[in-house]
Amino acid sequence: MLSIIKSPRKNLSCLTIVCFCLITVGFISCGKNNNSSTLGTDGNNTNSGNNISYTGSFVSSGVDDSSKATGTVSASFNTTTLQLDYTIAWKSLTSDPVQMHFHDAGPVIVKLTGYPVSQSGVFSGTCYLTSAQGGDLAAGYIYAMIHTKNYTAGEIMAPLVKQ
Repeated sequence: MLSIIKSPRKNLSCLTIVCFCLITVGFISCGKNNNSSTLGTDGNNTNSGNNISYTGSFVSSGVDDSSKATGTVSASFNTTTLQLDYTIAWKSLTSDPVQMHFHDAGPVIVKLTGYPVSQSGVFSGTCYLTSAQGGDLAAGYIYAMIHTKNYTAGEIMAPLVKQ
């Protein structure tokens, strides 16, 4: 009779330990942060879950523009920090660039400096937008433009489109 009483206690004791282990593992895994995070170029943590990718292809910027220049813009916008990381590539401009910037439905919002003054090139950088400009970016109102000696009003432009 004594062995019958001990046997259920052993089973109960093992079951208690197994349940305790499962509950502990559950609590530990619930505390983990599943947001993927990376180090930005400035060494700060940025949450990659807040980044939205944008691209654009350069086209002639006006009806009087007969340029055959081409190029692309690729960008990543962090909706938390309002940081826009971009790479602009262009080729076959009719003359050297004299200005390069981002527009918001017309007005210049970010003047770019330090780009190569050549008819073909690649340039990368970072800028910050306001909350309103971030909304305009999402709505498709932001575009990059390259002005050249031959086309001072702008030779090519690339509207940024969410990917």
